[in-house]
Amino acid sequence: MRKTLAATLTGILLFTAFGVNAAWAQTGDSRTIEKARAKVEKIGAGSKTKVEVILRDHTKLRGRISHVGVDDFTVTNAKTGTSQTIAYTDVEKVSKGGSGLTMGSWILIAAGAGAAITLGAIFHSIRCNESGC
Repeated sequence: MRKTLAATLTGILLFTAFGVNAAWAQTGDSRTIEKARAKVEKIGAGSKTKVEVILRDHTKLRGRISHVGVDDFTVTNAKTGTSQTIAYTDVEKVSKGGSGLTMGSWILIAAGAGAAITLGAIFHSIRCNESGC
């Protein structure tokens, strides 16, 4: 009786552990798929926006979205003219390919330029007050 109870409890624990992990993995995959689908739909087909798509096998594709479907989308490379249809299930990440600088980078550049101009004006006024410009 004890061996049967122990075997049953062990089986239940193993089943529960593996079942929960499989459910978590599927939830993570479905979130990634939905994020990719939402990003592609937001950018839209025929847009002049450049995109970079990173696949699950770590392949990077760059181009423009030329077609958006329910289960897949097509990226066309402007330089080579080749098109590749990609299933949402194969996508790890979709991002805009822009100039490479994020909004935060532009803000830091502007803040640095503003600080340099301000300091220059302060030092100029100090120099003019001392020597009489």
